Amino acid sequence: MIIDSWEINSELKLCHIDKFDDSFNDLVRKHFDDNYPILRWREHLNPDIQQSVKDLNKKLNSRIHIDLAIFKGDQIVAWSYGWQGGLESATFYMANSCVIPEYRRQGLYTILLNKMIELCKKVGFHTLTSRHVASNNNVIIAKLKASFKISGIELSEIHGNLIHLTYFNNELREESFAVRSGFKKPVSEPIKNLFS
Repeated sequence: MIIDSWEINSELKLCHIDKFDDSFNDLVRKHFDDNYPILRWREHLNPDIQQSVKDLNKKLNSRIHIDLAIFKGDQIVAWSYGWQGGLESATFYMANSCVIPEYRRQGLYTILLNKMIELCKKVGFHTLTSRHVASNNNVIIAKLKASFKISGIELSEIHGNLIHLTYFNNELREESFAVRSGFKKPVSEPIKNLFS
């Protein structure tokens, strides 16, 4: 079900979708499995353990999610989705984004990213986070241009080397990040008090 939509041009439309269905996973795998090796560990579990993992996942269904897709007619040509998550409830985790190859270099990722930031602000999220394979320069650079900050590095058994990025909708948290990373001196009283 489409919650809202915005025309990009005469051929393309950006849609906020209620939730991608299970068939969407095939599209994601088609465009990611050949790009870098992902450990599909769930596929190697016995059926009983696979079911227990599915049951755990069902318990996460109540968290807020935002699913965006760009359509050309009925075909999805780009998407971005994520959910409420992280270490606290005011953080949104951008889990996956893609522009299929023949539609790249047209600004579609920037359109998705800007709409995701806008919707997250509207919902009330104070930070947006994401993790990217370290060699995914196009997305990392696009997010840095959109004011995301590099906030960590991870060695993941599933994805390999990852870069963590964070976008701040909260000035106090952004100042704290800049101070803790050595980029600026404390300005606000709450941050000054952390170091007094």
